[in-house]
Parts: sequence; structure tokens; C-alpha cells
Amino acid sequence: MANVVDRLTGECRRSVHTPNFPIATHIHNPANFDDVVSWPQPYRVINGDVISLADAATRAAIDTVLQAAKVAAEKVAEQNEFDDKRVLKALAELLVTEFNLHAEKTNAVLAAAASANNLGDFKTAMSAITDLPVRTFAQLRTAIRDNIDAGAN
Repeated sequence: MANVVDRLTGECRRSVHTPNFPIATHIHNPANFDDVVSWPQPYRVINGDVISLADAATRAAIDTVLQAAKVAAEKVAEQNEFDDKRVLKALAELLVTEFNLHAEKTNAVLAAAASANNLGDFKTAMSAITDLPVRTFAQLRTAIRDNIDAGAN
């Protein structure tokens, strides 16, 4: 049984079955293993079989990169995952818009019927009414996201 450190990632493992961790990819029983384990993994610098703690400037640079990556990941997660309240409000606004479009078409049909003096007038008025497009799920999802982005929160 040995303590090992992965040469590529710096991952530490205690009391492992040594044949499963070849020397080519792992450092076996490093002298400063207890110190290494206490250092955050990104701060571990491996040169040959020597593991050391990165200097302060390198640690600061690593922290900056990790923080930037964290902020970017949070932003992506926020864009991909809407909370229920925002989604419901955006969906409600979209439904009202769709209902209004249907109401406009219904009102146009009723107006065409009311103003027609004969079948020819009615057919002419009806032919001027445009069809409503069929919506797909992808269009619904895009419209909800657009409503959220437009401030429907």
C-alpha cells in the first residue's frame, strides 16, 4: 500500500494498491505527502518526483483564472436555467399575446360576416384575413426566452 500523487492532475490518494498506479503516471510515497494533501490541488507544482507549492504570484494567477471560470460558468448556468417565476410570467405574457392574435382573427371573421351584404362580399372579406402560423415547441421555447430577456421578470 502506498500514497500516490497523479503526475498530471496532482490528485492525491492514500493507501492505494500500488500496481494500479504505475510510476510513469504517479509519484509513489512522496516525502512531503502530508503537506501536499493540505494544498489545494491547482497549487501543486510537479517537477519530476518533486511536488512543491506554487509561489504566491502563480497562486494569485491561478485564483484569477479560477474565479473567471466560475463567473463564466455561473453566467452560462443562469442563462440556461430560468427560475419558475420568471418562466411562468414569460409564458403567461406569451399566452396573452397568442390569445389576442386569435381574438383578432375571430373579430375579423365576425366583422366580415357583419359587414357582408351577400355571399360574395363575405368571401372577399374572408379572403383578406391572413392565417395564423402554426407554432412549434422550439418557437415556444425561443419566445419564452425572448420574453425573459426583454424583462418579463
